Amino acid sequence: MSNHRLTLTFQGLASEGGKVRLGDFINTLQCLSAITNEADMETSEGGSKTFYLRVIDISFSSPYKITVEPWSTGADHLCSLCTAENAELNGNPWV
Repeated sequence: MSNHRLTLTFQGLASEGGKVRLGDFINTLQCLSAITNEADMETSEGGSKTFYLRVIDISFSSPYKITVEPWSTGADHLCSLCTAENAELNGNPWV
């Protein structure tokens, strides 16, 4: 699934030296997790999870970047969220 990666870029406020607030950082990651979990459950057969996100790269220099990719919970199938047919949102980063 390496071609379904998503990179989040975090830029802090200039007044805080570009540093990202921990609460903002955690909230963004929790929102990403919740959105992808919900979409996965809605698009999978039987409403069960078909993938989880795994962090594959982190950059701590400003701006901070985290790259994630969906990883199948099954043996060899691509998660249903990652297919073009289920890309309901404009600019879906997974396709």
